[in-house]
Amino acid sequence: MRFFLDRNLSPRYARMLDAFDALNEVRHHDDYFQPMTTDVEWIGQLSKESEDPWIVVSGDTRILQRENEVHALRTANLTFFSLAKAWSNISYEEKGWKLVKVWPLIARDAQAIRRPTVFEVPVSATKVESRGTTRDWRN
Repeated sequence: MRFFLDRNLSPRYARMLDAFDALNEVRHHDDYFQPMTTDVEWIGQLSKESEDPWIVVSGDTRILQRENEVHALRTANLTFFSLAKAWSNISYEEKGWKLVKVWPLIARDAQAIRRPTVFEVPVSATKVESRGTTRDWRN
């Protein structure tokens, strides 16, 4: 599987998770896009790579609140893991170890689903919660 971390997460987290996860590829927004690329643009681009679809992990909870980004996700039909808002209130170092701790759950849930789904990852780092398929998801 291929995971894509958005710009709200450090490129260092992508490199750390890529080294940690021997089975999956983890890349960062900046590996493929210019810094000012809009969410709608990169979501649309990722959706065009259908042979091995990307799984998005985002630190931007606002993506799921803005109508144009929600529409882009529905159209793209991508699986989307959103870190809950509380993730933005913890230190860089704590976020790093919590990501490593929850990563096996994210990878497991991404592998197990059959349809693109929106997940929320609480800062507790002990579970991942499905919020429905991207086609049916409502904020």
